[in-house]
Amino acid sequence: MLGNDRLVFIAAGVIAAAVLFACGDREAEPPKGTAENNAPTGTVPVEPETRSHDGAVEDDRWASFSTTDSGLKYEVIHAADDGPKPNQAATVRVKYTGMFDDGTVFDSSEKYGPAINFVLCRAIPWWVDGLRLMTAGSKFKFVVPPHLAFGEKGNPPHVPPNATLIYEVELIEFEQGPELPPFHPRNPGAEKKTGSGLVHEMLEPGEGEPPGDGDRVDVIFAVWTTEGRLVDCSEMQRRPKRFVVGKERFKVFNEGTRLLRPGARCRFEVPPALGFGSRGFGNLVKGDTDTVWELELVRFVESPRFTMPSAEELVTTESGLKYHVVEKGDGPSPEMEQDVIVDYTGWLADGTPFDSSHEQDQPATFEIGRVIEGWNEGLQLMAEGAVYIFVIPPELAYAERGAGKTIPPNATLVFHVELLQVLK
Repeated sequence: MLGNDRLVFIAAGVIAAAVLFACGDREAEPPKGTAENNAPTGTVPVEPETRSHDGAVEDDRWASFSTTDSGLKYEVIHAADDGPKPNQAATVRVKYTGMFDDGTVFDSSEKYGPAINFVLCRAIPWWVDGLRLMTAGSKFKFVVPPHLAFGEKGNPPHVPPNATLIYEVELIEFEQGPELPPFHPRNPGAEKKTGSGLVHEMLEPGEGEPPGDGDRVDVIFAVWTTEGRLVDCSEMQRRPKRFVVGKERFKVFNEGTRLLRPGARCRFEVPPALGFGSRGFGNLVKGDTDTVWELELVRFVESPRFTMPSAEELVTTESGLKYHVVEKGDGPSPEMEQDVIVDYTGWLADGTPFDSSHEQDQPATFEIGRVIEGWNEGLQLMAEGAVYIFVIPPELAYAERGAGKTIPPNATLVFHVELLQVLK
């Protein structure tokens, strides 16, 4: 474990995973890699004298271009063979050059390497509209109006306000993402309003008692702009969001979940104070802007109880690690140096608890290789979604030194571990 103290050393982030690292909200979710993993936002510095553009475009220059319903203009430079096109959640690999309308280059994928990868729906709006027209191997030229790029504010100091941008883009390859939830239009006749201003429409009623503060829950969520453009959803994270009601950063999770019974699904019109506030959400949601959320309460998450599997139930590895499969997973298995998100509880062999992520606001996130050897080995045996019990001998834990006042020397440790997600 890090520093040989506690297993929990990195708190899990806010909206999974999410969703924000490609859009510039570093506080909400720091990036998990270099620039080649981030969606292009046109932020390569240029000299001040090359940025004095008013965004004006003479229409006759683009008379031969086609125009989408959103106002994006495009021309096919090279057409690849017919084939599938990316969906909204696809991970794409592209080469591109970004220019102002006078031809001045302000951004290029060459700045980051041979090409860049990003999740399509996490980029600024025109990328979604444009790349969904393309097949792998094709090359297009796009004329991007301000409202599909950086709008009235621009992206200081690199992109001025109201700038029309020109991009040449080659779609090298892509991997389709999950199918994303549909946007449900507002139905004022079915809406109710809470005292805080949270407008909601119950889409599915659910059964049982709603959660209260302190309850740990799994919630499926999706967030859109009021125009219906997807911002983020739990499908992108491959799992529901797990949190403690009353302790979530985004207040809509706390207040909205209190209205839900297990199985219930509800649509919310969310004011900024309960959503993304004055800061907004990267380049996808402006500050002080209403958003639309749907939440579905999947289940209450109970803290596990101490269980010591019988000798017949335990599998022993060559190192001496013992494990019992409570539930098999169906996702990927992690490797060394990969980050994972887990929920866990640890006990001494006599059932004395010493550590649990269930006492935290969020599940734990950490890198395999930076925890005790029993965990490093055991987690690599698991598939995403699996639940295991590990019985870890002292030599794969804290050996003769123990750990603080809670784990004595030569202690065998028992862990109940749920592998929620393997982070790429």
